[in-house]
Amino acid sequence: MKRRDFLRLVSAAGLTAAAGVPFWRSRVHAAPPIFEAIDPSASGIHWVHDNAMSPSRFLPETMGPGVAFIDYDNDGWIDVFMVNSGAADFYQPKTPLKNALYKNNRDGTFTDVTAKA
Repeated sequence: MKRRDFLRLVSAAGLTAAAGVPFWRSRVHAAPPIFEAIDPSASGIHWVHDNAMSPSRFLPETMGPGVAFIDYDNDGWIDVFMVNSGAADFYQPKTPLKNALYKNNRDGTFTDVTAKA
């Protein structure tokens, strides 16, 4: 990452320097939040991650879930794809785990279209 890009990122996060003091030593001023928690009943996203943790703590367990913000249907609105853990020789879930694809409804809510897609 270039220095200029790093400083833009730091500035966007609200970690600006005051009077020539490096940002990590200056007083951090509260910046507006970048993300906001939205209740599942309002957003429509009800996906739950199963961490697949075994007592032995194998290396694959450190690579948990993932999320992709993509426009899967090419309508110009960002949709959400969530990846869950899965069965392995060291972990057998009680119920089958699934990934989930949520279509953006263009009003702040999402619809689960996993089966349809």
